Amino acid sequence: MAQITLNSIGDAVICTDMAGRIDYLNDAAEKITKWSKADARGQLLNTVFNIINADNREPKINTVELVLKNDHPIDLPINTILIRKDGSEIHIEDSASPIHNNLGSQYGVVIVFRDVSAAQDAASKLMYQAQHDNLTNLPNRLVLSDRIAHAIALAERNKSQFYVLFIDLDNFKKINDSLGHSIGDQLLKEVANRLVGCIRHSDTVSRQGGDEFIVLLSECQLQAEAAQITSKILATLLIPYRFAHTTFSISASIGISRYPIDGRDVAILINLADAAMYQAKKRGRNNFQFYEAGLEQLVPAR
Repeated sequence: MAQITLNSIGDAVICTDMAGRIDYLNDAAEKITKWSKADARGQLLNTVFNIINADNREPKINTVELVLKNDHPIDLPINTILIRKDGSEIHIEDSASPIHNNLGSQYGVVIVFRDVSAAQDAASKLMYQAQHDNLTNLPNRLVLSDRIAHAIALAERNKSQFYVLFIDLDNFKKINDSLGHSIGDQLLKEVANRLVGCIRHSDTVSRQGGDEFIVLLSECQLQAEAAQITSKILATLLIPYRFAHTTFSISASIGISRYPIDGRDVAILINLADAAMYQAKKRGRNNFQFYEAGLEQLVPAR
């Protein structure tokens, strides 16, 4: 009767003896682990119930040993991955409890677990959407602010500097209005791809909205190097774009601020790079401008 009941529930159940060898799986456990009852019986739990940490891929603790040692139930964290018999992986939630006989003595362990991969994937998708621009998949303002703050903390410790680039496409509205928003969106995606291709993996490209992008050069120490990277960006963005049998070019204006010379705060560094970008536009577009004192006073009110 007990086995019929256990096979009727949705959760997977595995039971072991005191040595940690499996003596029972219900039907759900067979399905989730992909081990048959016959093959699993007598196997050490870690062979069938092979679990690792999702963050660092390190093996999890020996569940049987921990339960028997403490003689009380335990829950494993939700970042647990089960490696199944065929090598595939799923996220699980599980708990384990000691089994006692009528005299109160331990004689084994029962593990109850379930597949939470769908919920984990949904949570990961929501987290990604909360941190990235929907159109370009670039990190959004929130992520950029965190990364600049991290760069500030690192630069303070190392007595170093870094650069922030504020990029605005020249005459984007004309292209968007004349060729349509679909072409405009494709252009922004391609600009994002080109910007990512111009920088190092340690740097960050973020879309601020509209046709504005920000680049964090987190390991750039020299002004000459920042100028070289910025010139490369301008040249790369100027390469003609081809969408729906239409070919056109677009340039950009870029403003640059420096930590700690220009500012020591995330918002200040972004605002000063923005001010320098406006000066670059005033100088004829398709160029860049390092921030200079007083440029922020020339920025028109938005």
